Amino acid sequence: MKVLFLPLDERPCNYKFPELLAKSSDFDLVNVPLELLGNKKQSADINGIVDFLMDNAKKCDIAIISADMLVYGGLVPSRVHNLQSDCLQSRLSVLEKLKKVNPNMTLFVFCTVMRAPAYNSSDEEPDYYAEYGRSLYLRAYLSDKKIRCNDLTQLQEKELESFDIPQYVIDDYENRRDKNLGINISILDLVANNTIDYLIFPQDDSSPYGYTAVSQRRLQSAVYSKRLNSRVAMYPGSDEVGMTLLARAFCKSHRIKPAISVEYSSILGPTIVPSYEDRPMFESLKSHVLACGARLLENWEDSDLGDLS
Repeated sequence: MKVLFLPLDERPCNYKFPELLAKSSDFDLVNVPLELLGNKKQSADINGIVDFLMDNAKKCDIAIISADMLVYGGLVPSRVHNLQSDCLQSRLSVLEKLKKVNPNMTLFVFCTVMRAPAYNSSDEEPDYYAEYGRSLYLRAYLSDKKIRCNDLTQLQEKELESFDIPQYVIDDYENRRDKNLGINISILDLVANNTIDYLIFPQDDSSPYGYTAVSQRRLQSAVYSKRLNSRVAMYPGSDEVGMTLLARAFCKSHRIKPAISVEYSSILGPTIVPSYEDRPMFESLKSHVLACGARLLENWEDSDLGDLS
């Protein structure tokens, strides 16, 4: 079984770990050459990647594709690019071309929901995030909470009115978010027309309110309106998605649906909301298990796999 693979970025967790996982199975992973990938903020060689994918698609049974790598040149480039929407849409259309080259190839895709870190750092964000990152996050968080709940404290109201962020910073950041959300929504059409067999929207640095939460709600609405609930997943965690879809491909090709049981070290374990996430631990865990092509069981004795969390 040959699996065509385009990772999220060049880091070992996204590039090397899936190779190691594939070696433990009967899969032959056809991974994009590392030299075609980028380096943190430096974008990948998109033309070289497209050529590689097109050259290898016909001989592969399954393809696992990072839309962030295909469209933006990597995860970090997706947060700092200045590309026009028509360029992004053109790159996204490569997925349809791959399917036309090999209509029998199963296509799994993942496309991140752009994050909004709650701290000042430009290490993986635009340069101005070093000074205005925290303010951008809080401004969006409080604005969204006010609109949805209308229960800001007087102190929060005062803070919301006090942000001093240059308009060019807000415009640049929000324009990029709008472009990326446009790609997120457009990719749903490729699920609807059966180009994509299964899609994951992973998200990092998420919270109940703010930029990422707003994007998430818009995507959820689009998924429901297109009736794609069974073929689209959205949950926290981006760096593991390549391996998650590799596990799903394995389960699909072997026609199995493993039963997994989880026991928590604390009775509160399932209800804890982890840092940088927007939902209880059990909800995230359930999403990961289902995305792998497995299922959850409460009874340890009847499960195929057990985990102690």
